[in-house]
Amino acid sequence: IPTDLTIAHINQNGLDNRRINLRIVNQSIQAINRNVRVGNTSGIIGISFNKNSWISKWKDENKRSKTKSFSVNKYGNDIAKQMAIDYRNQIIATLPNYQIALNI
Repeated sequence: IPTDLTIAHINQNGLDNRRINLRIVNQSIQAINRNVRVGNTSGIIGISFNKNSWISKWKDENKRSKTKSFSVNKYGNDIAKQMAIDYRNQIIATLPNYQIALNI
């Protein structure tokens, strides 16, 4: 493994060392995917609830914070939450070097 890369656990469980759960990423990606913050209402990194909206959060290629909200009043709680999750996953998949740098 090159010195600027590290091994990360995809499901955030450091005890789950199956090959399918490991990936090689750089330190900035590792920092982004650290444990879900205490108080995170969704239990999912980058997804939170605030003032009747589920909010999707991520950082773009220039490390600027970005958000998009989905109204519970407009879509309903479960649909708004799923829309926020799906949107963030879609954005993250398009960002270079975010997901999997190298498969093990």
